[in-house]
Amino acid sequence: MGLNIHAQVQFIPHDPELRMDVADLKKYQPPLALSSCEGEIIYRKDTDLFSGGCAGVLMVQITATDACGHSTSTAQFIHLSDKESPRFAESYSELQADSSGVIHAAEPKAQDESLMPLSYSYTDEENSDRVIRTWRVSDSCGNTAIHIQTIRKSSGL
Repeated sequence: MGLNIHAQVQFIPHDPELRMDVADLKKYQPPLALSSCEGEIIYRKDTDLFSGGCAGVLMVQITATDACGHSTSTAQFIHLSDKESPRFAESYSELQADSSGVIHAAEPKAQDESLMPLSYSYTDEENSDRVIRTWRVSDSCGNTAIHIQTIRKSSGL
């Protein structure tokens, strides 16, 4: 079989911009290409996340190379949203203050579907024998989760 110098590879028409929730990214199907050259088409996918909207814009650059060595590239811009609240990954619900009253409560860690940073804050409600610490974690789309810690005071504080 000789080399087909007239072979070409091209992408099937597709939408260059999509809107998608970050939870649905695992279902993303990149555009497909066709070639007049017999054989397999090899795809390479590169991604970059840019700011924009609450969860960012994901640029997906796809390069298709056919069996004859011809290549073409296309890009899709996926405007991301996030409807899911972050989830606390570890739970330190019961803690103890030391004898001087210092609370050694580590910031709990949370996970989120979005690729953007999370924001943590807490408030304390204190009574005679304990502190109720309410942690709030928020993602850039405004989704929040709450985790409550009970910190027992040592006697004599």
